[in-house]
Amino acid sequence: MHTSAAHHTHGRIDLLFMPAMDVPRVAGEEILPHGVSDHAPLLVQPDGTGTAQRPVWRLNAWHLQDGDYVETLREELTHYFMNNLWSVPSSGSIWTACKATLSGHAKHLLQVQECVKSQQVADLKSQALCLEMQLSYTTNASITRHLGLIREEIHHLTLETAKHMWHASTARVYGWGDKSRKLIHWLATQPLAGRVVPEIVNDSGPTSQTPQDIAQSFATYYTRLYAEHARPQLEREVPLLRDLFFPRISAAERHDLDEPIALEEVRAAISALASDKTPCLGRFPEELYSKCSDILAPQLLRMYKEAEQAGSFPPGLDQATIVVIPKTHPTSMHCSTYCPISQDSVYDIGYQVEKGAAFSGPPRPLWFHADYKYEALP
Repeated sequence: MHTSAAHHTHGRIDLLFMPAMDVPRVAGEEILPHGVSDHAPLLVQPDGTGTAQRPVWRLNAWHLQDGDYVETLREELTHYFMNNLWSVPSSGSIWTACKATLSGHAKHLLQVQECVKSQQVADLKSQALCLEMQLSYTTNASITRHLGLIREEIHHLTLETAKHMWHASTARVYGWGDKSRKLIHWLATQPLAGRVVPEIVNDSGPTSQTPQDIAQSFATYYTRLYAEHARPQLEREVPLLRDLFFPRISAAERHDLDEPIALEEVRAAISALASDKTPCLGRFPEELYSKCSDILAPQLLRMYKEAEQAGSFPPGLDQATIVVIPKTHPTSMHCSTYCPISQDSVYDIGYQVEKGAAFSGPPRPLWFHADYKYEALP
């Protein structure tokens, strides 16, 4: 989802995802960039190896500040897990459910909010015009005060919409990385980049500040520690280790480390995360898990347990294919910038994949209409 300058909208949906159980139906088939989006054609190859070439999805955490949106999200996630856990591998259930839910509802809710705000601004401007006409004939303090309040409300709604558009344009929901955040992090860490170790102490005394001398001292220390001595004689290394602290854990703490991960630990880890961190491979921010912890934490725990037993995350976690959601809002085909392959039209492009002998060749792009009728593209 990103800002569409051609259609003056934001929150577009270029790719939607189906449950992981359906991915094998297109495994091994390459879906080429037929123009899934008229702005950003993509290459998606769900070959089952977990190395699909596609953008990395990122959720704009700004959407999670909307209470109505979060409540809708919670309801949809609960419904999804209740109806899909029996068939969808739990290792990919969070990944699949969040994408399917967030993609559809982000655009729908944002469109509804924008329509409501636009109507409110239009009504207020109409009221302001009437009051201005009244003031042109007579001077009334009450009317003047009322007009001032209306203008303040119009300014507030307009400013709120401008901030919304700014967030949508500067914090994209998906991309190969959050470049703005990386840039800010790079600028913030620049003062630390020039820092060096002032000096260290070895057998011959303090070294100079030269990086080569410091590196040579460490190389000499580890060579003697692991190569020259069958039993390390740490007393000879006291000058170098004098100021170091070696942590110790008790028997009870060591026992806790061997215990399986508990649900309380998952929730505690989520609550302790920084705002730019994510607790799983889904790349959804901490805010999402914090607001839906009671729903997502158990699924996250299942994923960790299965990964612990298998020794790695399953490749299905990154598998994906393209599906569509039917549109019900009015078409914008009369727009001067209308493109046939457009998320703003009543049609969506998708791929109809058939099973068995009936399937031959790569998937064909189809028009998907709101009344669920298919029509093949030429």
